[in-house]
Amino acid sequence: MKQSKETKNKTSVKSSSTNLDGSFRVTKEWFNSNRDHVSGLNRAQAEAVGESYPLRTGWKTRIVGKEITLLQKQNFESSKGLVYKVRKELTKNNRNIKILSSDKEILNLEIEVAKLRLELIQLKDLIKNQ
Repeated sequence: MKQSKETKNKTSVKSSSTNLDGSFRVTKEWFNSNRDHVSGLNRAQAEAVGESYPLRTGWKTRIVGKEITLLQKQNFESSKGLVYKVRKELTKNNRNIKILSSDKEILNLEIEVAKLRLELIQLKDLIKNQ
């Protein structure tokens, strides 16, 4: 059974593939399976695909079909769940600490330390996978 040109084009758009020049075309399926489960996108994912944060209207339309580099693709995929990981790390570290309004500076520093720890883990994984 022959496929029409239109059917062939739809099929090729749906499948995620790396182009010959090493770029990657974002498909709806790839995007939905790799976006952050906590929200639409977290800041790291938005930046990985060249979007500003907070996201502006039409961000999903601009991302799906966009050509990105393989490094951008890897950064997007590795940032999935980052918000959850940071919150989990903060909760684990702050279980026995009462947060008072005067402790805002300490909390901000702890948040930064948790983020840096996660970046370090991601960099170690990236180096290990290369």
